[in-house]
Amino acid sequence: MAYGEYGVLGRWHKKYQGILITEEVVGAEDLASMASRNALGTQSSRWLKSVSKQVAGAAARLHHQNFFHNDLKCRNILVTKTIDPEVYLIDCPVGWRFPGYLLERYKVKDIACLDKVARHHLSRTQRLQFFKMYRGKKKLDASDKRFLRKVVSFFDGRE
Repeated sequence: MAYGEYGVLGRWHKKYQGILITEEVVGAEDLASMASRNALGTQSSRWLKSVSKQVAGAAARLHHQNFFHNDLKCRNILVTKTIDPEVYLIDCPVGWRFPGYLLERYKVKDIACLDKVARHHLSRTQRLQFFKMYRGKKKLDASDKRFLRKVVSFFDGRE
C-alpha cells in the first residue's frame, strides 16, 4: 500500500512524468544487494520458493494486463527479510501498457533481466521452476519453450 504524496507533470493535458513518494518498507532489502553478497544461496528453499512465486506472479499479472515494467531488475524488487517474505516491485517510471505486437519483446526483456542475475545465483532447476510459475504451468508446451529460448538468449552478444 502506498502512502504519501504524488505528483504528475504534463503538458497540453498529457501526463508524461510522475512521482509517488511512499512509506518505507521496514526490514526490506533489494534482491540485487542480497545477490551481490551471495545471500540468496543462504536462504532456505522455502524462502526462495516464496519469493520466486511472488515475483513470477507479479510479472505474470503485469504482462497479462499488457503492461511491462521495462526495468524489472533485481535492484527494483524489495523483499522483507522474514520467514514469510513479502515482495514489492518498485521504480517503474518507464513501464507502459502496450497493446501491440512489440509487447512480446518487452515481456521477454522483463524476464531476461531477472534471469541475468538468477543464472549466477540459482540452479537451472530453480530458474525453470520460476519460469513455470510465471507461465502458470506444471509442464511447458512448445510456445513456452520458444519464449524461454528468447529469454535465455536475450543478452547474448551484449555481455
